[in-house]
Amino acid sequence: MTDVLVLCAVVDNFGDIGFVYRLSRALSACAPHFRLHLVVDDLETFSLLAPGIDPTRIVQNYAGWTVCNWHAAAENIAAIKKNPPRVILECFACGRPAWLEDALFEHGLPHIVHIINIEFVTAEPYAEEFHLLASATRSPRVKKLNFMPGFTPKTGGLIIDTPYRALPPGAAQGGKNLTSRDSLLQKNADVFRILLFSYDRDFSPLIAAIAAFGQRQTTACGTIQVLLAAGAGAPPFLRAWQNAGRPFPVEPLPFLPQETWDAVLLTASFLFVRGEDSLTRACLSGIPFVWHAYPQSDNYQLVKVHALLSRLEPYFAADDFALLSACWHAYNAPLEMDSIPALAEAPPTKTALSVPKMPPAPDEEKLLLSVLQRLELFATGFRAFSASLHKNGDCAAHLRDCIEKLTGA
Repeated sequence: MTDVLVLCAVVDNFGDIGFVYRLSRALSACAPHFRLHLVVDDLETFSLLAPGIDPTRIVQNYAGWTVCNWHAAAENIAAIKKNPPRVILECFACGRPAWLEDALFEHGLPHIVHIINIEFVTAEPYAEEFHLLASATRSPRVKKLNFMPGFTPKTGGLIIDTPYRALPPGAAQGGKNLTSRDSLLQKNADVFRILLFSYDRDFSPLIAAIAAFGQRQTTACGTIQVLLAAGAGAPPFLRAWQNAGRPFPVEPLPFLPQETWDAVLLTASFLFVRGEDSLTRACLSGIPFVWHAYPQSDNYQLVKVHALLSRLEPYFAADDFALLSACWHAYNAPLEMDSIPALAEAPPTKTALSVPKMPPAPDEEKLLLSVLQRLELFATGFRAFSASLHKNGDCAAHLRDCIEKLTGA
């Protein structure tokens, strides 16, 4: 057995722990000889994604893993003395608790320890430059390298877990419609589902576009239904929808465990997703989508949007891509959209993308409506992009191979 310590500090609500939970499940599936010890600083949040986690317990067994409270120094020290880790996964540069720092650099473990810093997924070029790049530590017995998930063969790829692994590349599937809660988990040919998971913004243009699409769409598209994910974007969307006269059905969703969320996502015909973990699910699904990147004060989110669009571009006809790009930029632009401001420089040592200053923003409602009306044309491109990501291989399998190479396992 290879002992692997996984560190997660919950900073970004559910994004950090959501990735760690997904990665841990995927690693256990592809590397059953890894013994995982998860150290999490917010078990309450973890329990919402992973039913069965008890946030009041300092140490517990869950899904074959040891799960421990980050702040429980004595219990964690006892655990690593019993099973000293060969590898530490430091997720998103979360740092190391003092008790672990002491164990690594003051007392030392009985063998060389490899720290793998797993970064946030990005489409920016620096992902290829940083992937598997070594970093220095203050001990020759503690070695460190960077592992970059990403969208190209020169990165670590994306986690292709269940149910995405069971799908043909780029093809979401569903069954006949059911009633009650099960209906959320099934695709219905008579319903055109839009899943909305967004940060707070002005939703009026989107609601007007969906309403117009519902009025103009053919019977082949079915009845419009919006599944509204829980989160910061839900209350302002509902207020704008009510102010618009409730022009289409909306079903607010409760907070869903991760596996249920994945299943619901795959029943949709169009996606509005935010953040990074749900973005990767959208990319793998092959379902057409608009991404809402996390808004930043210097508008650096536009660099991230442009980078991902550059990965999508080869899979679309020029006119279709121009429309999609304009729509994404409009959806991610600041609320005052006279123009998109010049982008700030990328962080030091990272290669910045050159993004030209955009002209005055076009009518967002018209852009969104045009994208919805051309879904059949866009669907082929999104499926092809999804297939390319599947071809890159599974991030968890690449990480397993990396660990085995480092440890000689």
